[in-house]
Amino acid sequence: MKKVRKIALPLAILLIGAGSAYATNVASESKAIEVFGYKYDPANPEQPCEMTSQRCETINTGLSCTVSDPSGVHNLFNEGCESELFRIP
Repeated sequence: MKKVRKIALPLAILLIGAGSAYATNVASESKAIEVFGYKYDPANPEQPCEMTSQRCETINTGLSCTVSDPSGVHNLFNEGCESELFRIP
C-alpha cells in the first residue's frame, strides 16, 4: 500500500500540474476579441474618437489596423482611443 502511495501521489500531482498548465495556455491564446476600430481625429474636438466600420482585433498580430479616407490613412484604436488595434490575420 505504501508503495502505491509513493508512486500514485507524485503521478497525480504531475498530471494535475500538466493539465493546469495546458488549460492556462489555451485560455490565454483565446483572448483575441474582434471589435470595431475607432480613428482618432484631433481636429474634431467635440468627438475626437470616431467609430469606423473596420473590424480589428485586440491581440498583436504585428500589423496595425488602419482605415483610409480622403484625409489619409489612420491607425485604429479601441473605444475611447486608448490602445491600438491590430489587423485580423
